[in-house]
Amino acid sequence: MITGTYFNQIAFNGTVLNEQPTTHGWKEREVVGVDGNGISVYVAPREYELVWDYLDTEQFNEIYSFFLTQGTTGTIVTTLPKWKTSPYTMYAYSGTILREPQFEGFFQNYYVNTKMLIVRIIGT
Repeated sequence: MITGTYFNQIAFNGTVLNEQPTTHGWKEREVVGVDGNGISVYVAPREYELVWDYLDTEQFNEIYSFFLTQGTTGTIVTTLPKWKTSPYTMYAYSGTILREPQFEGFFQNYYVNTKMLIVRIIGT
């Protein structure tokens, strides 16, 4: 049985982003070795990347403020698509950490190709 929320929007601490990412997805995990049966062993926590093509100053500041709010507790609850679940089911992962948003430059007062990585996702 599939459980979760079906609103299909990424959120931090229960607050839905005003500007949803242009693209987003799970990052490949690094193989750290092979067990005795020849099966790959991976790093346990997963990572998820959010990418926005263009953000105005207000939109970028919203994303950056989520990064800053984790300073209070050190972690944040992130609502993301659940790993390997169909249909598109959203799931709240607690204890995640946001990396500082990065961008490649500016174009007509827009931040270009802004990326934010969410790390320490456990329970996938």
